[in-house]
Formats: sequence, C-alpha cells, structure tokens
Amino acid sequence: MSADGSAAPSPGLARPVDGEIGGGWALGLAAICAAAALMGTSTVLIRVGGGPPFAGAAWRFGIASVFLLFLAYRLKLAVPRGRTLAGVALVGVFGFCLANAFTYVALKKVAPGLAQIIVTTNPLFTIFLARLHGLDRVGIAAVLGVTLSLLGVVVMVGLKGIRSDPRDITFLALAAMCSAESYVIARRLRGLHPVTTAAVAMPVGAIALLGLTVASGESLAPVASSKWILALAYNIVFASCLLFVLYFWTVRTWGPVAASCSFLIAPVVATGLGAAVAQERITVAFIAGAALVLGGVYVGIMRGGLVRAPASPVPQGER
Repeated sequence: MSADGSAAPSPGLARPVDGEIGGGWALGLAAICAAAALMGTSTVLIRVGGGPPFAGAAWRFGIASVFLLFLAYRLKLAVPRGRTLAGVALVGVFGFCLANAFTYVALKKVAPGLAQIIVTTNPLFTIFLARLHGLDRVGIAAVLGVTLSLLGVVVMVGLKGIRSDPRDITFLALAAMCSAESYVIARRLRGLHPVTTAAVAMPVGAIALLGLTVASGESLAPVASSKWILALAYNIVFASCLLFVLYFWTVRTWGPVAASCSFLIAPVVATGLGAAVAQERITVAFIAGAALVLGGVYVGIMRGGLVRAPASPVPQGER
C-alpha cells in the first residue's frame, strides 16, 4: 500500500501507462529511421562478410554484451531482479536467440526477396501480440499504414522464390513472431533502462546461440577475412550496442508497434546500399515500393497514433 492508501504497483512485468514517456512524432520517426538504417546496413555487411551464421551471431552478441554490461556498470543502473530479470531473459531468448536462429536457418534456402517480405511482417505480428498481451491498442489507421508498407515491400522486392520450402517460410515467420514477442515483453518491463535491457538480454541470447553453434557443428574460430572482421566490428558497435539500445528505448517510449516499423524501412536502406556497394540496379518497382513503404509509415505514425506526444518528461534513468 502507498502513503495515500492506494495499492502500490507490483514490481516486474506490468502494463505501462500510455504516454508515460515520450517525445514528439518527429523524434519518434527519427528513431525508427535510425534503427532501420542501422539494420539495413547490417544486412548488407553480413551478406558481404559471410562466415558461419550461428558462430558469427554468437561472437557478435557475446562481445557486444561485454560493452553494454560495462556501460550499465559505469552508469550505475539498477540490476533487474525477480520477475523483471525473468522478463529480460525471455527478451534474450526470443529476440536474440530464436529470432536469429530461425532467420539464419531459413536464409540458407529462401530467396532474399521472399525473405524480406516475410521478415517485414514483424509489425503485423507485433500488433497482434500487443493486443493479445493487453498493451498498446492500435487503431485502424495504424493497421492500414503497416499493411500499406508491407505491400510496398512486396512491390519493391517482387515475389520471386515463392516456391520455397514451406518449412523455411515457416522458420522466417517464426523469426518475425519471436522478434515481435521480444518487443512486447520489453514493453512490459516497468522502469527498466534500455541499456540494462540490452545488457542483460544480449548475453542470454549469446549463450543460447553458442549452444546452437556447438550443436550444429559450426566452428567457433574467427574467420580469417577482412570483410568478416569489418562486418563483425560494425555489427558489434552499431548493429548490436547502439541498435538494440535504440530499439528498447523506442519500445519503452512509443511502444512495440512503433519500434517494429523499422523492419518496414530497413529493406529500402538495404536495397539502396546494395545498389551502391554491389552495383545492384535500382528499378521502377523499387522506387514505387519504397514510396509505398514510406507512405505507410507516415500513415501509421501521423494518422494512426503510433507515436504520441509525451504526457510527462522522460525519466532520467535508474541511478
């Protein structure tokens, strides 16, 4: 009980109050676009760098978690306990281990265009799971905006490879679902700093990926390739430390559905960089699809209320 006689909030997982943290729609859009840029660049570098998938992900998240744990220590952030710690561990299992494992297994066979289409269903899964968990009610305009963006990805990358093995397509859908579930769980972590969330969840995922590496027979030895090392360095600093702190901050501030919109913009970034790095041709379909993606994100954010103005100042974090 609190001093005024009302029931005190229980620690750990809890339903957040709409608008408890926030910023204007421009800041929300900037955060989503920044996350998409980091994600899209990571996709291109992973493709260029090559190497064993499970081992590469284990190296990436394992090293990045060391940096994040040190940062959390220097910032004197509170250590999660009890149900909160269990929730963060689930974020690690779903968001860092299972989502990556399903993706890497499927990408061995599924055509890249079809893979991008399936992975960008993440916001739709997030809408469904957020509703299922009783969080972040989403209006029709937001659903329309996400659907419009998904259609844009279909137009942009085409439907080649649609005859892929249904099991691989299922793996990609499960990857999108696991990632969406990790966002929804992260939204329910009351008062947990984004750095803490990433610092604790990431090593859980890294350890699980290490187990998958051993089980699959992949070598844990670093790849003796400058491209692989460059891709790993980028993914550790920018696509792990910075990207996931930004993700969890966006989830905490504007909710999981808004954060998941970065999945819709990332293919635009990845294709654009592919054109620059690998001299891939930019087609009319890409331009039209990219316009639909950005238009859908605009509808979801500006008309669908995925990003709202703050009702109170941003907390200073856990000290």
